[in-house]
Parts: sequence; structure tokens; C-alpha cells
Amino acid sequence: MANRLKMVQKEILFSLFTQNWSDRKIHNSIGLHRKTISRYRKEWLKLQKEKESSSIKKKTLSFAGNSSSNPIQSVPLNENKVPTEGVVHFEVPTDPQLPGKRTLSKSKAAVYHDEINLKLQNGQHGVSIYQDLVCEAQYNGSYDSIKRYIRKLKNKTPDLYARIETPPGDEAQVDFGEGAPLLGFKLLLWFCWF
Repeated sequence: MANRLKMVQKEILFSLFTQNWSDRKIHNSIGLHRKTISRYRKEWLKLQKEKESSSIKKKTLSFAGNSSSNPIQSVPLNENKVPTEGVVHFEVPTDPQLPGKRTLSKSKAAVYHDEINLKLQNGQHGVSIYQDLVCEAQYNGSYDSIKRYIRKLKNKTPDLYARIETPPGDEAQVDFGEGAPLLGFKLLLWFCWF
């Protein structure tokens, strides 16, 4: 049979259920598996339904019976007789406060922005930029951080192409390409006329 939670954990879950926390939110704050949370939520809902049905029965009985006799007597507890040893105090997690602005972590490569940008404009690739930074600037980050940073820079500066409009028949376009070797021949040069 599956493992069961301790009573303290169960009470924490039940209090979070009454606050209408989702299973995912409870999982992120406490660390319990979502299937476990779901199982206890079903148990909690079952208990809530039983409490509702029993309270309805009590109300109907109190209206039918003598209203002057009160079977439940409320007695205040004496503070000196309350046991304090062995009582576990716990804190129910509250909603995390979401700040107005999310602070994003800076990349280690952001410090070398000018060098990376200059090398990109000179036509260097990411691997050679990384190697240069390690050798010249004692960069101690990973290649992947350089690669991600270069990707961000390239997304900010898209390639621009000039479209040349000419009347039909005035100009032609020729594309040259190299194909794979066929039957032992050297690379073939393909001429494609459009």
C-alpha cells in the first residue's frame, strides 16, 4: 500500500485546500508529489461532504427537538492545563509575493558585450569567439552561455536584404552551386538559369 502522510502534513494540506490552492502551487511550495496531493484532496472533499451532511442532519434534529436543551456545552480551557510538551508548531506557507518587475539574471557573457559584438561584425563564429574570450579575457563561463548570448544578439539585429525591382526580361539570375560527387567524378558545378 502507498505511504501515508503524517498528521501535521495532512493538516497543512487541508488548510491549503481551504485556501483554494491548486495542486501545482502546493507541489511547488511544499514539495509533495501532485498525485499524493490529489489523493488527499479527494479525501478532504469527502470529509467536507460528510460534515455538510451531518450539519444538515443536526439542524433538522434541533428544529424537530426541544430547543431549550443544549447537548453541547462549551467550556473554556484553563491555560495552566494545556500541554505544551510534544506539541508541534508549524507554519502554513503563504502566497509568494509577486514583485512588480521580474529581475532577470545577467549572462556571464554580457560583461564582454562589446568584444562579442565586434567579433560578430568581423564574421567570427561562436566557437572562435569563445576561444578568444577564454585566451584573451580569461572568460570562465561555458560555451553554451556564449552561444545563447550570440543568439540573442542575432535576434536583435536581423539581416537586411535589398530587393531590386526591374522590368521583366531586363535581368536574369544565375545561381552557382556544388553538388555531391557522382560515380567517381569530381564535384560537379551546376548552372541553374531562372
